[in-house]
Amino acid sequence: MVEFRRNRHPGRFSWLLILSAFFLAIFLIYLLVGKHGNVQGDPHTRTTGDISRISAGQSGTTRTLTLAPSQTLTPSQALTPSQTSAPSQTLAPLQTAMPEVLTGNVRLKVPFVSQWPELPTGCEITAAAMLLQYYGLPADKYDMAWNYLDINSYFYYDEFGVLFGPDPNDYFIGDPETFGGYGCFAPVIVRSMNRYLQDRNSSLTAYNMTGCLFSDLIGWLEKGMPVLVWASGYMTDLFISDSWMLPSGERFTWPGNEHCLVLTGYDENGLWFNDPLMDQEAYGILQYSAEAFATYWQFLGRQTILIR
Repeated sequence: MVEFRRNRHPGRFSWLLILSAFFLAIFLIYLLVGKHGNVQGDPHTRTTGDISRISAGQSGTTRTLTLAPSQTLTPSQALTPSQTSAPSQTLAPLQTAMPEVLTGNVRLKVPFVSQWPELPTGCEITAAAMLLQYYGLPADKYDMAWNYLDINSYFYYDEFGVLFGPDPNDYFIGDPETFGGYGCFAPVIVRSMNRYLQDRNSSLTAYNMTGCLFSDLIGWLEKGMPVLVWASGYMTDLFISDSWMLPSGERFTWPGNEHCLVLTGYDENGLWFNDPLMDQEAYGILQYSAEAFATYWQFLGRQTILIR
């Protein structure tokens, strides 16, 4: 019988291999975890370090800016397409997107669907399911998320230590079934909805109306057409979150607290929404200030989706 004996005195080379493996493991853990921060509540609120906030009530023209963690946004510093990677049309000054005095009363009966508990960061695709259901289609949020939504969670560091990641105009970034998802922008949801509509042989089409004015939203509601819009969770502050390089080579910063919901009506007191962030219909069909909505909608590029 051959007996294998352990070398009780490993040589210097063996110890170097062990130490190298240890430090390599530490480095890999740092790459996978260290740069992505922690989830800080709902929705899409991943943060790293101090944050810069964008508050309701600010106005002014948009422009490109680079923010240090300790900086705050002044009224003239709206998030531009170059920061948010929203569709790249030139946006008018914020004042042109602010609401006129609302008169009358429009309330569209859009079926309510909560993103909870299955899709804690899946507000966009849940809102899409609500809009499709309004037109009589049996859209299910979970089916939409896993069969029609383009998802990409691949991040990597290049040889210079620069973090690269997906473009939210191309993919939902992360996993909508977890608290670690980021989200996506209008082009992704338009593609998802149109794939679903084509599979159902529907004559309807989803359109990306990003860049429209507030008066356009009111006009569509008056014609019986609810719209999908991007704003912020609970109409509270947006903030500067994680940053990475897009495949195009452009630096992108995720707007923390980004949220998507369905605009369903208005009256003199404000705007009515189906908000997927709420877990029950009794709380999810609610009203927000028109001014607060217009502020965050503008900061996110006035992203809007319409079905007709």
